[in-house]
Amino acid sequence: MTRHTLSRADELFAGDAVYQRFNSGKAGLPVTHLYNYRPGAIAADDADGVCAAQAVAGAGNLTIAGALASSGVATMDVARTLTAVSAGAGDTTQTLTITGTDMRGATIVETIALNGTSAVAGLKAFKTVTQVAASAATAGNVSVGTTDVIGLPFKLIGLDYLVGVRKDGLAAVPDAVTAGLAAASAETATSADVLGTISLATAAPDGSAVFSIQMEVNHTTKELAHGQARYAG
Repeated sequence: MTRHTLSRADELFAGDAVYQRFNSGKAGLPVTHLYNYRPGAIAADDADGVCAAQAVAGAGNLTIAGALASSGVATMDVARTLTAVSAGAGDTTQTLTITGTDMRGATIVETIALNGTSAVAGLKAFKTVTQVAASAATAGNVSVGTTDVIGLPFKLIGLDYLVGVRKDGLAAVPDAVTAGLAAASAETATSADVLGTISLATAAPDGSAVFSIQMEVNHTTKELAHGQARYAG
């Protein structure tokens, strides 16, 4: 595959349309950097797809052997946020430190604090999970799985940069949209995802409906297009 960079200009114009009250009378209309992300058919969430319910006897690694795992590594169909829960109501002081990669293969680390039997969702979109480490023993069995909140291929610098979401070709309304981490902020183990996320819970991915996401990408700097460096521990 051959690729060419057409221009490094901050703005591009195309066409012969001329109007003296627009663009100082120069020809052309602005070319927007619209990206159509097509994750395709997205699987349903899986509450214990990363780590099936298991006892945690002390600080250390959980076994990654849920339905999404193979040879100790969980691989998701698309980058998506994770969820963790305990079967013990009193398990509220322990944390899970999760290590894996994003959709580009960069190492990503997140810490999720348990809240007893209430599931806690993380903020970062993981494509793979390679390690889940508990800070201390838990009274109840602990499960780790996936949510319907998916990651993005480029940074969503503001909610107005999201053009649309489609399911099987029809408009779909996301439950929540989180913009990428502010440019002045460094990613941490508990911060939002540097690129941003979109919740599709109501749209109910089921492994057959095909999704696409249209977004405008700011191409002026690496940080605005691809986000800051990932927190890797």
